[in-house]
Amino acid sequence: MTTQSSIPPSELKRTLWWSVADGVLHALMLGLSESYMGALAVELGHQDTALALLATVPPLLGAVSQLLAPWLVLQVGSRKRMVVGGALLQALSHLALIALALFEIRSLLWFILAKVAFWVTGLVIAPPWNAWFGSLTDRVNRGRYLLSRTFACHFALLVSFLWAGSYLQAGRPTHVLRHFAVLFALALVVRGISSLTLVLHVDPDPPLSTSVPVKGRLRRALSAGPWKLAIAISLLQFGAHVSVPFFTPYMLRSLHMELDTYAQLTSITIITKALCLPVWNFITRRFGLAAAMSTSVAGIALVPAAWVWATTMPDLIWVHVLGGLTWSGFEYVSFQLLLAGTPKHISVEFFSLSSALAGVMQLVGSLVGSLILRGGADYHTVFLVSSVLRAVPLLLLTPVAVSLGRGLRLRRIWMRLVSVRPGSGVERRPMVDAEDDEDPAP
Repeated sequence: MTTQSSIPPSELKRTLWWSVADGVLHALMLGLSESYMGALAVELGHQDTALALLATVPPLLGAVSQLLAPWLVLQVGSRKRMVVGGALLQALSHLALIALALFEIRSLLWFILAKVAFWVTGLVIAPPWNAWFGSLTDRVNRGRYLLSRTFACHFALLVSFLWAGSYLQAGRPTHVLRHFAVLFALALVVRGISSLTLVLHVDPDPPLSTSVPVKGRLRRALSAGPWKLAIAISLLQFGAHVSVPFFTPYMLRSLHMELDTYAQLTSITIITKALCLPVWNFITRRFGLAAAMSTSVAGIALVPAAWVWATTMPDLIWVHVLGGLTWSGFEYVSFQLLLAGTPKHISVEFFSLSSALAGVMQLVGSLVGSLILRGGADYHTVFLVSSVLRAVPLLLLTPVAVSLGRGLRLRRIWMRLVSVRPGSGVERRPMVDAEDDEDPAP
């Protein structure tokens, strides 16, 4: 057995630097490819229902795939092998996206399959990667290291995202699909290099268990997890996704926005979301988790309504700032409550199940939005309906936050990047094995 304490300090230091490189390369991939899959779908002519399915089905299947992670680790022999293999397969999934763009393949099925391959290979390795990363950073100055790593990843994502938008705009009108193919090829390369950096990591991997009692842990997750909170969050996701899949076509089709302008506006949400975490930390300490939850959700409910009157560039800038500010607060508070309310031994199963529930509600919400549009309504109507539906979960979220927040010790939550969404910025998931307790909440 290899433990972290038995790893030579020089080897551990080298591994931690390779981990920064892996994070930066992964962020570059997100900025070059995942962030623009929706724009490619619009460019290929996919309509509202297709866009709704493309935005929700792959993340849903990715969340469900995480339940297979313990069994897959057992089959391949170690968490390192699984993570490296998954990263390499995610790199290769870009071959399908390159083909879609290069040969102008307009089949919805093939696009969904390509996105499913990308999301499943990326999310199924998250649980073993979290455990591996947690063991590597167990006895270092985790706060300082993760702060620098997180900053490097966000910076890489922002730069690649902005450059990709400018590069795509340079290809309009005749060569834009070819430029999409180039972006996906670059993403394949950087994710491939990322998988090589993972090979260079040392792995203080514990001995493999001879059995993986997944069913037992699933039953415990179903009975012991904070499901009232998870259900309330899923209802919010339902209301949000009535409009979320349609922000991109609204900007590109209805507002006739250039791709570089689209990238610049979305980057405002990314930056705002990253910068506002200290603000929500202060609000939570000063006024409590319930107040922070209510404020952030109320703001989230206002975002799509604000899109209705946002017709000038200054208006759109403020809408994107509002989206980044409010989603940042909701992310911070909900992760605090979920992590505190979930027993550690079932955290992987609970987060996978709750993510799957949220994914189902996102799918239903997006289909509701597409049905409204197919009924003859415009995007503005969908946005207003979404605002109303986003406000409803306040009736559940506020009392749940009051109940779970009593005596809760706030955690310094470190998160990994998952995707970029117009209107809400970077989608992040907590690294459940890399958190530190701080001070009690008021």
